[in-house]
Amino acid sequence: MKRPSSAGFTLIEMMMVIAMIGILATIAMPKLAYAFQKAKEGSAKGNLGSIRGAIAVYHADTDGGFPADLQTLTVNARYLTAIPTVKGVSTHADTAASVNAAAPTDAGGWVYNDQQGDAGYGTVHVNCTHTDTAGRTWSDL
Repeated sequence: MKRPSSAGFTLIEMMMVIAMIGILATIAMPKLAYAFQKAKEGSAKGNLGSIRGAIAVYHADTDGGFPADLQTLTVNARYLTAIPTVKGVSTHADTAASVNAAAPTDAGGWVYNDQQGDAGYGTVHVNCTHTDTAGRTWSDL
């Protein structure tokens, strides 16, 4: 008696393929989450560079003056159309809020040093004392 030819896969073969896909997905998911976090951090660092560039242009336009606060940079959209959002700081919500202070308050957003006479006068930092994925403190960037 002739055996009928099978044109498909057996149940065992299908289960093995599904198990392998599951193992590969388990390995890839943490790396994917890490890549998303790195991308958000890159966005925050790019936005920090944009604000610092706008402050530098303001400083040149006003013959050495610094803005009173970051909102000054958005007046008539001359330097920035809006204050960029800080994204990717995992310990704080995404926000474009800014505070004027000589040192970070760890409240999230931006901290702008408006203290004349201070060594850091006119500088802006991420208002966070935690570290990024590379181990650098956000407020030191």
